[in-house]
Parts: sequence; structure tokens; C-alpha cells
Amino acid sequence: GINAEYMGFLVMKLNSIKVSTVLLICFMLYDVFMVFVSPVIFKGQSVMVEVATAGEGTITPSRTHPFECIRVPDEHMPMLFLIPRLSWSGGYAMLGLGDILLPGLLLSFALRHDTLANRGSFTPVGLCKGLKWVWHRYHYYVLTCTGYAIGLLFAFAANTLGLTINGVRGQPALLYLVPCTLGPLVIWAYHKGDLLKMWEGPEELRIKAQTPLNVSDLEPPQGEIPLMECQEV
Repeated sequence: GINAEYMGFLVMKLNSIKVSTVLLICFMLYDVFMVFVSPVIFKGQSVMVEVATAGEGTITPSRTHPFECIRVPDEHMPMLFLIPRLSWSGGYAMLGLGDILLPGLLLSFALRHDTLANRGSFTPVGLCKGLKWVWHRYHYYVLTCTGYAIGLLFAFAANTLGLTINGVRGQPALLYLVPCTLGPLVIWAYHKGDLLKMWEGPEELRIKAQTPLNVSDLEPPQGEIPLMECQEV
């Protein structure tokens, strides 16, 4: 699961809030529908919960294919993370891969925007000035990271308290993560006067995305032998 998330962040990048807003809101509505509304259509079974847990396991060997992988009831497919619940009842809370990847794309956008933005520089001295420097240099990234932590806390709290619809044991985490990450980012960007630029995509990110790869940069300097080249003895 962690490898899949890592590859997703390497391959996919968002370059504007406009794309992020459409993507996150659509997946949030999809998540809510599949978790809370699908039991009404599919006779009491939540499609999202069934997919995340890979259904019920079986200990009966396959009679049709001797090499078929048999999954025991307590075994889960690598499609989610299991986080222990901090309650007397015990058990685990499920966090899907999409609940990390989709908001993480917004966090990645905020970090790349803050990194490429020219906000001046100063040398931090002491803890307080160091924290002030981090906020001054990466305020959009810090804001979205804090919002993600708060949204995740809300999702776990709702799951622990049993807040549900149609008796579903589970929460659509994007219902809490999207407003807590996208909302503060949009509000703060409007306050700082950066919303229009970030909505269409900052020029720095567009130039970075459109810059073609120069093949000559991949060639070793003259006079040096590539590491992977075989040498004749």
C-alpha cells in the first residue's frame, strides 16, 4: 500500500486549484454515495466497505484451480491501512489508499507552489523565529497539512462515536478530509490575493510542467565512463 501511494505521488501532479477542486469534490461525493447510499440499492451492503475489506474470506480450498490463492476470513487485501481504535472496544479503523492519495495531491501542489514562490528570505534564529520562517516560507503547505490532520481526527472520532447512515460501519473519510484541506487553502489564498493565480495554475508550475526533458542532460560528461558500461580487461 505504501509503495502504491509513493508511486502515485511520483506519477500524478496537480498544477492548479481548479483541477484539485473538481477532482476532490467528485471523489468526495462518490465516496459518500458508495458508503452511505449504496446499502439502500444493494440490499444493506455498503459497496465501499465490501471492496475495502475484499468481502468475506474463506478457508475452503479451490476445487477448480489448484493454484488459486485462498484467503482466510481475517486476511485483507492490500487496499487499505488498518489503524487501531483508541477506545475500550478495540478493533481497527480502515483508511483507504484514496483517502491518502487524493488529498495528498493537493498537499503536493501546495508544497510545490510554496517552494517555487519567491517570498524573500531571512535567517531564522531560535525556535519561535524558526517556526515563523516555516510559516512564512510554506504557509499553504502547513495549512493543508494541519487541515488534513484535523479532518482525519474528525473521521476517526465519527467512526468511534458510531455516527452513521443506514447502519454502515465505516466513514467516508473524504467527507471530512476535503473540506478541511481544500476549504482553508482556498480561503487563505483569497485572503492573500493568490486565489486567481492558483486557480488557473501558477506560472512557475506551468513552466516547470511544460519544460521538455533534455536528453543531453542524461549523457555522462566527456571523458567519464558510465557506471553501467562494461569495460574490456
